[in-house]
Amino acid sequence: MPFCERHGITILAYTPLDNGKLATKSRLLRNKGMKVLEQIADQAGKTMAQVALNWCIARPNVIAIPKSNSVNRTVENCKASGWRLSKEQIKQLNEAFS
Repeated sequence: MPFCERHGITILAYTPLDNGKLATKSRLLRNKGMKVLEQIADQAGKTMAQVALNWCIARPNVIAIPKSNSVNRTVENCKASGWRLSKEQIKQLNEAFS
């Protein structure tokens, strides 16, 4: 990503929710990153998927293409735009998923 950012290259984030793993509160995926994602989602009053997508598109020249099998998920994904994570929240996510 740093190379693309430096050279103004657009990145298409295909399946940015890791095939749904970043959209659920699965007990099997309780690593540091998931805990931070869940905490920020709770703080923001958003779903984990919305936070993950917002974090993705917060970067310059990144376009997210989330997969969805239902209208409800598509609507949920659309609600990832129109608001912004704080700089501190972005920093926490960057560190948790480094």
